[in-house]
Amino acid sequence: HAQRLDDLAERLRRGLRDRAAQGRERLSNLRLAPAVLERNLREAQRALAGQKLAPALVERPLAERRERLAALGRLAEQLHPDRPLARGYVRVTDADGRTITDRAGAAREAALRLKFRDGDLDVSTGGAAAPTGPRRKPARSGTAPKQEDLFG
Repeated sequence: HAQRLDDLAERLRRGLRDRAAQGRERLSNLRLAPAVLERNLREAQRALAGQKLAPALVERPLAERRERLAALGRLAEQLHPDRPLARGYVRVTDADGRTITDRAGAAREAALRLKFRDGDLDVSTGGAAAPTGPRRKPARSGTAPKQEDLFG
């Protein structure tokens, strides 16, 4: 068995040596000569030139995004809290500039700012709460006046 093992080891060494020699020879054949590099570069440039980007592939998505941005801008303008002022509405704010949205919120404030289309007006609530319900009609007097007859 020892002899056989020695033979196999020798064969392995020879095979490795031969393979290394083949690799060195192949490497020397593939030297990076300027002419080879220039040829490879020209081929790569020709391949790249054939891959032109169509302008529509860039312009169409950009146009769509511009339109979407413009639509969002129009929506933001419509939703601006001062937009209704141009139609005659008033925005009511407290002293810190926070919008008051209901009567109870306004009643808690001593002073309010009314924002009109053409400027602000500071007002005082007067400290007393306004009546809570609708005004009542005056009570009727005892009997209703008699209506005259139209026909006669």
